Amino acid sequence: MPQIGVHLQAWNSSGAREAGQVGWLLARRSFLGLAVALLLSAGVVAGPRAPDQIRYAMPRSLELALAPASGALQIEARLESRCGLLTDLELFVTTSPDLRCNWTMQRLSELRPGRPVHLTLPLARTASGAGELGSWVRLGVRYIPDYEALRAAVADPASFPIEAERRRLLGILARSQKSRARFTDATRLFLPRP
Repeated sequence: MPQIGVHLQAWNSSGAREAGQVGWLLARRSFLGLAVALLLSAGVVAGPRAPDQIRYAMPRSLELALAPASGALQIEARLESRCGLLTDLELFVTTSPDLRCNWTMQRLSELRPGRPVHLTLPLARTASGAGELGSWVRLGVRYIPDYEALRAAVADPASFPIEAERRRLLGILARSQKSRARFTDATRLFLPRP
């Protein structure tokens, strides 16, 4: 096995320069340290399960959209069911500190697929500043999803081909339905600065 040597210029204790050869041990130690550092950084970047792990998300039950309306300081909200009949919907609005929504929490008894609901959110300016994010309006909705429609969508092997992931999502749906869990969705619209 060949030995690796490195030629270095060194200073002795009396201050005179010496030329010498550092043994293979020093070179080997540096090389091994560099190799270990590279391997560790590659493991941290790639992660233990990165390329071969696929996780499905639950199908969306509700689509929300906000857009500026034609009136000054009015926002148009659009709600549409994407998966079955949604029931007992609670709609709430939050805003940045510089805005106030003159709209109380609204309730809808149901939202049917193919029948979107359009609402107008009236806004007013306040004396406060907008804050770091600027002016924004957020619409949130809490609702009871159509568990049967979600279960049928998840059980479809054409849409969810990995069986273990289908079982995982079906388990989540079963636990959620048993506990009568409500789903929550939200969207935010950032407004241009006045």
